[in-house]
Amino acid sequence: PQHPLFAYQNRLPRVDQKSFVSPQGTRLYYTLFTPHNFLASKKYPLLVMPYGGPTRQVSYDGWDRRDLWYSFLTQQGYVVIKLDNRGSPRRGKKFEDAIHKNMGSVEVEDQVAGVKHLIQQGFIDPSRVGMMGWSYGGYLSLMSFFKHPEIYSAAVAVAPVTDWKLYDTHYTERYMETPQNNPQGYKNSNVLQHIQKAESHLLVIHGMADDNVLFSHSTQLFSKLQEKAQPFSMMIYPGKKHGIAGKNARIHVFSTITEFFNEKLKQK
Repeated sequence: PQHPLFAYQNRLPRVDQKSFVSPQGTRLYYTLFTPHNFLASKKYPLLVMPYGGPTRQVSYDGWDRRDLWYSFLTQQGYVVIKLDNRGSPRRGKKFEDAIHKNMGSVEVEDQVAGVKHLIQQGFIDPSRVGMMGWSYGGYLSLMSFFKHPEIYSAAVAVAPVTDWKLYDTHYTERYMETPQNNPQGYKNSNVLQHIQKAESHLLVIHGMADDNVLFSHSTQLFSKLQEKAQPFSMMIYPGKKHGIAGKNARIHVFSTITEFFNEKLKQK
């Protein structure tokens, strides 16, 4: 009773740890947030919240710092999923090695498999599926949106990698080897190679002083999208680094993302 959320517990979402076997035969684990007044007979918009890359697991029995925002999104009428695809940690070397020399491949397949799995359950509206990721998750959000426009109606990419040749060699070459030894892998993993005409339901967010994923990742994406006459939205944060730190800045970021999804995915 002394917990600050005690009075609001009847409005908090149901959070379940689940798994399924993908078409590739891999068991994938995910965390599902559903509204407190969830009805299996209703069709809900789905928000996919991945990281997807090495070193970070998103589905586990515990609280992540974004989980209260996901709880808020369920109050907005969304179902939210966090799924760990192949390439993410704590599942053994074989599971992690799936992305070796080929980032942006099996991660996309596994996330799509997760969406299809939920659609088969009958409570997801397949015409209202969005994805939002930050850093590697932003990269995965872009790759998924452009590779599978038939799955994702909207996407948000925050501080996304777009070309691994622009990222830190100490990280990139650990997984991709060098561009000289793996030219096809670098080409296939480049977001700019997969841009295709889609609806204007893409939002890219980046801090201009980002010293991790440099702002040039997004500027070259902007240039290529404009070259292809592909409409999109952007939000830029002058002076902000990779985490877009600061209370009001964080409120602005997550409010912007929420409003974007509400505009694109919520029924009028």
